Amino acid sequence: MSRFLELLLLVFAHPLSWVTGFFARLPGPHFLVQAVIHFYFVRYKKADLTEIEKPVSSYRSVLDFFTRRLKPVMRPIAPEPYYVISTADGRISSFGPIVKGKLFQA
Repeated sequence: MSRFLELLLLVFAHPLSWVTGFFARLPGPHFLVQAVIHFYFVRYKKADLTEIEKPVSSYRSVLDFFTRRLKPVMRPIAPEPYYVISTADGRISSFGPIVKGKLFQA
């Protein structure tokens, strides 16, 4: 990563994250929250609504939907002791050794 890009991330990443979090927590007008959930999370990000515990109409903010509970049977925890277990859905896109005290984080 270039030094300029590192500087941009250092300067803007935290404020941008804070602003995004601020708006996500706002209990906005119901129609607006529902529109964001349906157009961004459902249509664009392909969120599977069959997995969620409550109906979409019950979420009062984007953060409520983002941190939603799933039906108990949807994500069983693997009993094998050598499995990696994560508290969030995702994919491992890269991994490798820590070299000279540095590691890649995404």
